[in-house]
Amino acid sequence: MLTILYATISFTLVFITYYTTKKIYKNRYKNAYRRNNNQRLNSVYFPPSQNDILNLYTVATSRTQGLDRLIKSCNDHGIGIHVLGISNKWQGYGNKWLWVAEYIKLQNLPDDSVVAFVDAYDVLALSNPDEILNKFKSFNARAVFSAEIHCYPDPNLSKDYPFSNSRFKYLNSGGAIGYAKDIVRIIDAINFQTTDDDQGAFTNYYLSHPGEIFLDYDCKIFFSLFGVSENDFQLDDFESRVIVMESDQKPCFIHGNGTSTKLLDALHDALSTRQTNS
Repeated sequence: MLTILYATISFTLVFITYYTTKKIYKNRYKNAYRRNNNQRLNSVYFPPSQNDILNLYTVATSRTQGLDRLIKSCNDHGIGIHVLGISNKWQGYGNKWLWVAEYIKLQNLPDDSVVAFVDAYDVLALSNPDEILNKFKSFNARAVFSAEIHCYPDPNLSKDYPFSNSRFKYLNSGGAIGYAKDIVRIIDAINFQTTDDDQGAFTNYYLSHPGEIFLDYDCKIFFSLFGVSENDFQLDDFESRVIVMESDQKPCFIHGNGTSTKLLDALHDALSTRQTNS
């Protein structure tokens, strides 16, 4: 009986020690992150096959098939890509933009440098850096974000959006491009917490700061697939590109956001077949 009592007490002490230590470690991590982010940010750079004229970033804490597919598509089109956060601890979607801003500052880029961001696991690059930059400059804007069909994460905000003839009229944070100074300024102004919903945060900023962020209504650069049907696009007959029927544009990146991952997979397979046969 005494042996059982001792065993119970010992188990209880071990459990309490483990739980307390885990909690202390977790709090230490969070505090250390707040004090000095750059000691915890890992990055891997995959250089372009041509001159590096575009600073493209993505955030991924682990290597997956989707990330490898993005890296390969960038390499195929001469785009270098910085993968931030490999093996870092993921705390939430706010991490993406805190790390992007931090890394841009560490690079000490000139204010007029153009930087871009795409999600890591469900995006394909379909164009070269020159086309991406030329399309961005055609907006005459400081920052351009991807647009999608659905108003997410808060559908009630759809009534606050400005009028647009395009079905793609709601901000999507899975793709963005702009001048380094302005992208960092917007991220800093939002004051991201690691657990924030990044799309919700950018949506609120967009609606409360008219004219600071442009949306890619015509899918010139970014094409978000969530809510899209096969009638909304077609494959180009002469190159491995997608044509958006509504705007007759060939986007530079396609994004299988939401539940559209299978559509992205199908497009990837179809485009890869065309590239192989061309």
